[in-house]
Amino acid sequence: MTHRYALLLLSLVALLLFPSGSLAQDSVPEPAESAGITAEASGFERIVLHYELIRVALLHDTVEGIATEARAIRAIVDELETDWSAERAGVHPEVEDDARGLLPKVAAAADLLSEPHPIEETRDHFFELSVPMLALQKAAEGATSIVAYCPMADRSWLQPAGTIGNPYFGQEMAQCGTVLEE
Repeated sequence: MTHRYALLLLSLVALLLFPSGSLAQDSVPEPAESAGITAEASGFERIVLHYELIRVALLHDTVEGIATEARAIRAIVDELETDWSAERAGVHPEVEDDARGLLPKVAAAADLLSEPHPIEETRDHFFELSVPMLALQKAAEGATSIVAYCPMADRSWLQPAGTIGNPYFGQEMAQCGTVLEE
């Protein structure tokens, strides 16, 4: 694991443990015991963990580690497609067919992100992943991410509550955006 990737992972852990707090952009979070994601976590929760790591990488203007996280998302989608249940997926039973129908879109976007691309193209592929993820968020039981929106990019994304971290403009406009849904 590279040093930069380790810092991104620690940043995610800090955001998960302190969702209402904010970290200075230059600060390094303290190591934490766990990100709160266990083997019993739903498919949606596990996908969101890897999605968040991709968002944080883009926020920090890097594509490092994104392919690995995208492959992890694809593996979770494959597991869900093989052995589907609303409970296993972490979605409300009343909308499980709609949620299951989103899996091919998540898989297709994850496949695009699993290949190396320049950062701007990677950001476009992240948006392609965000579209079905926003819909899955609505179907998920106990979803904790917020929906943020950047009017300049005209794109939304999921992230933990707290300071906006714009993946579409990275450090150039790291906090550009508004919260659409909590």
